[in-house]
Amino acid sequence: MKQITKITAQRRSGRFNVFVDDEYAFAVSTNVLGEFMLAKGKELTEAQIMVIKQAEQNAKAQEQALSYLSYQPRSIKEIRQYMAKQEVDAETTEVVVKRLIELGYLDDDNFAKLFINNALTVGTDGPRQIMNKLRQKGLTGDQIALHLDEVDPADFIATGLKIVQPMTRQFGRLSQRELLQKMRQKLMQHGFTSELIQPILDAIDLGDDEELQNDALLTQGIKAYKKFKKYSGYEYTRRMKQYLFQHGFSSGEIDRFLNGEIISLEELEEY
Repeated sequence: MKQITKITAQRRSGRFNVFVDDEYAFAVSTNVLGEFMLAKGKELTEAQIMVIKQAEQNAKAQEQALSYLSYQPRSIKEIRQYMAKQEVDAETTEVVVKRLIELGYLDDDNFAKLFINNALTVGTDGPRQIMNKLRQKGLTGDQIALHLDEVDPADFIATGLKIVQPMTRQFGRLSQRELLQKMRQKLMQHGFTSELIQPILDAIDLGDDEELQNDALLTQGIKAYKKFKKYSGYEYTRRMKQYLFQHGFSSGEIDRFLNGEIISLEELEEY
């Protein structure tokens, strides 16, 4: 049997050095000191000392995890990854994870709810993007779907509108059709489903502004002319029509441009 011969406080608050048989043996926190009722004169076996050291290791790792959690909510996977970076062994990590779950500090279901609510507040992600991010944080598809299903579609529509509303300023440079297509692509990139995209686009009020549509036709028509004026006859007409059609203009609008109704052919030649 070994005997504790001295316990001294470290400069760091709540930490103590334990001496066994007049030699430094290990350091412990206040909690571990109290848990094992360590005091001068207490006798310990080698096995007991190992248990105390492991308890201290667990306590230290738990403090690290709690500090990491203090900044923002984390998933179980994020805690495991953090502990690995701190070079905490897997066995200790699992003890800490289990304890934090018991204490309510780790709860992936609650984490998913908070993550989704925050995503809706920030307003940059659709449901697919949110699902991908939560998968990366270790949640299962079923867990994520359960909480996404609880979101009112109107909340995602509001988020989508926030994303594409600034793009309405491009009407007049782009045709209405091309602008809506770019909005659709933008929403897809942000993880919105087709079931949500259409209501979002329906809620966008571009109006039926003929003047802005004509401005877009003028802008794109001049671009096309500069690009294809080296051609003549059928080839010029074919390329102009193809370009303008790809940019969302109807055949009637294209004919109006080619006939000089948007800009006179004489003025166009100045470009």
